[in-house]
Amino acid sequence: MQRCFSRRLGWVEFSAESVVEFPEGLPAFEDETQFILIERPETSPILFLQSLKTAGLCFLSVPVEVVDSRYEFTLDSEQENRLGTASRQDLLCLALLTVPDSGPPTANLKAPIVIHRHLRKGYQVILNESPYSFTHPLGPASEEVCS
Repeated sequence: MQRCFSRRLGWVEFSAESVVEFPEGLPAFEDETQFILIERPETSPILFLQSLKTAGLCFLSVPVEVVDSRYEFTLDSEQENRLGTASRQDLLCLALLTVPDSGPPTANLKAPIVIHRHLRKGYQVILNESPYSFTHPLGPASEEVCS
């Protein structure tokens, strides 16, 4: 087992097989190419996307279905090529959460993080032709998740 330090979570153990590669990084964080997904029972269904390079870079995320059980997205051919051939069951689609100092928490459904579960490769995909928002408000049932 390897270990990394997270400012949010402290020392975290992980296996090499749990590392997710982001070949292009994430928008505004292009140099951050390796992350691990951390699940904690006490904060479920929140997943922490922790950078292996920067201890202070840890995104809060949830599977998109937690925010919208009818969530649908279509990848264009370039996005499909980057992720590799995959069925929907091979893909984990996460919405990044924002918890502002004032106002309700929101989820980014317009630009989800899409991870190929078997290849451990991910991208943030911007869904230009979708009805979703970068700041989808979390409803009353979801507010309990963030408390």
